[in-house]
Amino acid sequence: MKKLVLASAVTLSLGLAAGNATASVYEHSLLFTQNLLINFGDPSKVSVTNFNFDTTNTAFLNGVGSSTQDSCAGTPALNNCAKVRAPVDALVYNAPGSAPLQGENSFTLQGPGASQYSWADSVIDAAQLVNFVPTQTRQGVEAELQTGEQASGNTNIQSTTVFGFNFVVGEAGNTLSVSFQADPSLQAAILAEPPGTYTAQANMALSVELNNNDTGEFIRWVPDGTVTATGCAFFGAGLTCTETADAEDLNITVNTGTNNTSDDYSLAAGFGNYAISVAGLTAGNWSLALREETSGSLSRNVPRPVTLFLMGVGMLGLATQAKRRRS
Repeated sequence: MKKLVLASAVTLSLGLAAGNATASVYEHSLLFTQNLLINFGDPSKVSVTNFNFDTTNTAFLNGVGSSTQDSCAGTPALNNCAKVRAPVDALVYNAPGSAPLQGENSFTLQGPGASQYSWADSVIDAAQLVNFVPTQTRQGVEAELQTGEQASGNTNIQSTTVFGFNFVVGEAGNTLSVSFQADPSLQAAILAEPPGTYTAQANMALSVELNNNDTGEFIRWVPDGTVTATGCAFFGAGLTCTETADAEDLNITVNTGTNNTSDDYSLAAGFGNYAISVAGLTAGNWSLALREETSGSLSRNVPRPVTLFLMGVGMLGLATQAKRRRS
């Protein structure tokens, strides 16, 4: 009995240590947009007064991390934001202790099955209302925990791209349309882990907002993968919004807490189409903002090998005590 219990404890300890070499808790969230166009019914009645662009990347690995940021603001007439002619680009951030390291604007997935890391990266490659080139953005986060040397670990990462435009609509009854293409990809997975508790989650969010800064009228569009008459939320007398293309849900979460499972989400055909048409715009000061976010989080809690060994020793003690009672 003593030999059996002790052997079991040692086997479990060694098995845990060996099993973690191939174990993985993993997530990624990637979002690319391209050909984003904002068209006005009468461009001669519209002028861009100012703009603001911002990219922020944040990553943590086992409680240690920080962020990078890049921004640009100004007015087209003064051309005082030279960065808009080149990418507005927060540098990729690899959390301390990450291996392998992600390259700048690479967005190539490392895992699952690579090592232990957490990275975040985002870039605005072009902005239509400033340089007349269709807007293009790229952003993503990825993290993995794959080690048996820690009893617990967690990773929280977030990449946010925010850019807004302010414009003046010259007369009542003007129209506006917004169209773009997007390619999302998310995965949350727990693979070949030993007994323990885990969570893996990846998130994505995208919204388009049009606001009248004088009257409070607004349009809010949150693509959800279905073209419907209620695809837009709006407020204002005579203001309408019609959704004409909505290829896939861009506001979604994937997650799992079960070993040897994976929750995946992507558009097999690549880039899908998204579009709305707005009518009834009144004269005044308006602002248009496109907000995008990718984020993810992991948690991993595995008993240490020494814990299992001590459990075995405890079982051995109980067996010895039972034997003495029988004697």
